Amino acid sequence: MNIDSEHVEESAEFIEFFTDTENLAALNEADALIPATTSAQEAMASSLGDENGWSTILSSGQYLTSAPYLFVDAYAQWKDTVATPAYQKFLAQEIDADQLATELEAGWDEITK
Repeated sequence: MNIDSEHVEESAEFIEFFTDTENLAALNEADALIPATTSAQEAMASSLGDENGWSTILSSGQYLTSAPYLFVDAYAQWKDTVATPAYQKFLAQEIDADQLATELEAGWDEITK
């Protein structure tokens, strides 16, 4: 969450609620997804058993890994300071696709030089 937010405490409370094992399990069951946490996978396995093949589906959760780009500092900085604002301008039709590409590339070049 953004430190400049007017609702930092409320945001933190929501994230804690959202990532609670039971809530993650319920959300992922509703969306037919494998939860990212082992505890939520186990909760789903416990409540669903082998219904509709869930035990097989959930057993594949052990192979989930974090996306490597999440651990690249330059990417995170580029995403937050260049990409997000550029895409917002593009979606607001303030710039066209060519300008978007130029901003994204120039921003990456600036951050990684």
